[in-house]
Amino acid sequence: MSSISGQHNTKLTTEVLKGIRNEECFKSFFQTILKKKEALKDISESRVPRKRKAPARYEVGEGEPWYPETSEDLYRKIYYEALDLIVSAINERFDQPSFKAYAKLEALLLKSLKSEDISYEMAFVKEVYHQDIKVEFLIPQLEIFKVLMKGKKLEYFAEALDAVKNLDHNTQQMISEVLTICKLLLVNPATSANW
Repeated sequence: MSSISGQHNTKLTTEVLKGIRNEECFKSFFQTILKKKEALKDISESRVPRKRKAPARYEVGEGEPWYPETSEDLYRKIYYEALDLIVSAINERFDQPSFKAYAKLEALLLKSLKSEDISYEMAFVKEVYHQDIKVEFLIPQLEIFKVLMKGKKLEYFAEALDAVKNLDHNTQQMISEVLTICKLLLVNPATSANW
């Protein structure tokens, strides 16, 4: 799976998780849990924890602490907190600048193979990787790369990398800047760099 596909799947997953963050889905989930509990005789009936007052040194503010009235109220709170935590963790993992940089490099290679517009990705390469990649050589080499890969259905970076590895050494030297991009994608994990 490419990073672009992964990011799309991430967005889809977070939308689904946000979509099930409602009362109807919680009640369905809670009823399912209660039915499963009935099948397991060793599990006791769920109860609301007793009300405890925290020591004064831990009290913050003037408000009264919240206590659930029913076990359903308690688990509703936990359900919503869990969904919020999952969505937050996914967003934190996949919305990093380094992941976006990785996706742009990958998109540059894959879009060039499909003759799609790469001006956005090329501007990014000029700005960020100007010391690593010679853009004036990269542009014609992407055309050579496209010709070399003609007839191959390359949808993901891993497939393109395998195809490049199978080229002989002299042919690889013709697309040295493309090889540099491949190396950058291999050595820069998608979430390691700080931009």
